[in-house]
Amino acid sequence: MKRCLPLILLFIGSIRAGAMDKDSTTTYILPDSIKAVQFMAEINIQAINGKKEVLAGIKTDVVQLAFKAGKRRVVVFDFPASAILMAKGLNAEAGSDRIEFEYNWATNETYKLMISMARDSAENFSLYSGYAWLAMENKWKLVGTCKIQGRWNTIQDPATFFSSEKKEGIQVSMGGVWCQGSNGSWKNMKED
Repeated sequence: MKRCLPLILLFIGSIRAGAMDKDSTTTYILPDSIKAVQFMAEINIQAINGKKEVLAGIKTDVVQLAFKAGKRRVVVFDFPASAILMAKGLNAEAGSDRIEFEYNWATNETYKLMISMARDSAENFSLYSGYAWLAMENKWKLVGTCKIQGRWNTIQDPATFFSSEKKEGIQVSMGGVWCQGSNGSWKNMKED
C-alpha cells in the first residue's frame, strides 16, 4: 500500500492538471465608479477538436450567454430557474432556465455577445437580456430577456469563459471586453 500511495497522488495530480486545460474563466474587476448595465465581449472560436460539447461566452453572477457546439450549434442564454421569461428572440426556443437560438456560427469568425440589464428598485427586480452580434448578417440578435425578482443592483462579476468536456476540446481567442456604466460611458476591461 505504501508503494501505491505516490502513484495514486501522481495520478490525482495529473487529473487535476488536465482539468485546467479544459476550462477557463476570466473575471473582470469593476471599479467602484462604474455601475455596469451592459457587458460585451468579442469572441473568436478558432477550433473545436472532437464532437464533445463546448461552450464559449460571457457571464455575470446570475446569467450566462454563450456559443455552444455539440450535436448542433446554438447561442444559449442561461438564467436562474426562479426567473420569469419575459421575451425570447425570433426562432428561439425557451425552457424553464434557458433560451436557445439555433445559429450555425463558424469557427475563425469574430462574434460579439452582450448582456444588458435594466433595474427597477421600486419594484425590486432586474431585467437581463442576452444579445449576439451575427457577423454574417451584420446585426444584433435578441436571444431573450428574463426578469429576476429581488435584484436591482448593477451587473456583478462580469467574466469571459470557455468550457469543454474534453481536454483541448476548444481553442478560443477573446478580443475586446467592455462594460457600459449607467452614465453611458464604456470601459475597456482589458486596460489597466
